Amino acid sequence: MIPYSRIKKKSLTLAYVIYPRDYLDDLISIRYKKLQQSILKEDLRNTYKEKSLLGHSRYVTCLIKINKNQIVSSSYDFSIKLWDLISGKLIKTLSVGTNETTCLIKLSETKIASGGMDKQIKIWDLPTENV
Repeated sequence: MIPYSRIKKKSLTLAYVIYPRDYLDDLISIRYKKLQQSILKEDLRNTYKEKSLLGHSRYVTCLIKINKNQIVSSSYDFSIKLWDLISGKLIKTLSVGTNETTCLIKLSETKIASGGMDKQIKIWDLPTENV
């Protein structure tokens, strides 16, 4: 909330906004951060460009970011796929059996958990593809 004071003179109301030094520093910091974010977004657009990651044969149900260059997707096609964002290529496919995967969560750089229509939660080790 911005502190302010009002001074009344006859029928005219004057409003003066008084900015404390901390507030001005915060305002400058916020504007600088927004500038940094817009530069970062532009860098990301230039780095990743627009790519279509083709590989699932049915609806994609979930996406999670594993690290700066990789994402994992799940689908109704009974698979979980690990993708390289820079090249846009499929790194590996994990077969989940005969049930659709509907959600994913990152547990660590190498582990994810999946849940699906079979009412089970599976913990996956990405390097070894083991459950």
